[in-house]
Amino acid sequence: MDQEQYFRLLENKAEAEGLDIPKEDLRAAAVKWEMSHTGRNGRIARQLLDYLHGRS
Repeated sequence: MDQEQYFRLLENKAEAEGLDIPKEDLRAAAVKWEMSHTGRNGRIARQLLDYLHGRS
């Protein structure tokens, strides 16, 4: 998936799950996360969201 698709997936999931994080912060976290993991895919997005839920 390209970066814009990855961002939209994360934004939609975060909103559906009630994760209160500004869009800019979510996108910045997504870029850092994908660089330190295996790229962009649904599994990586899920791991990032789980991580962010744990921090809030």
